[in-house]
Amino acid sequence: QVPEVVVEDGKPALRFDGGSYVTMPKEAFPRGSFTLEFEIKPDPGQDAYVLFRHFGQILGSVTLFVEGDELKLAFGDREQVKAHDFPSGLQIERGQWSRVVVSYDLASFRFQVGDRVSTAPTPRRLLALYFRPGIFGGHDKVEFGLPTGARYYSGLMRDLVIRHW
Repeated sequence: QVPEVVVEDGKPALRFDGGSYVTMPKEAFPRGSFTLEFEIKPDPGQDAYVLFRHFGQILGSVTLFVEGDELKLAFGDREQVKAHDFPSGLQIERGQWSRVVVSYDLASFRFQVGDRVSTAPTPRRLLALYFRPGIFGGHDKVEFGLPTGARYYSGLMRDLVIRHW
């Protein structure tokens, strides 16, 4: 199901209903360094939900999700064929707009929610498992870091940018 296009605060946004999602071709998300940036306004009542996955039948690299209002990331490692978990320590407020920026420079992850920033070094240079499509808002297959009970995203999203650095 496709998210509805709405206007909020004079800007267009996508309304995800807890069952809708957007897929991007596999070329949209890199296997190496990246920056993923967007604004979200999550609906109340969600404990664990998926924001973005680099995923097909199996994980490509990134699972970005919120659990207990904390932004978290799991990264599928090609060398060990497992997921490494990177909690950001940053909170996403339900019912409020938050600008989220997540980047990876092949040495560490940098998380930003609004003005708050945290970094997480990687144990070594992590390489993506596979070249897969990008998915925003959905795909709740529980593997490679996604917690049991995580649901599709419900809320608004706007200004999605994916950079290959």
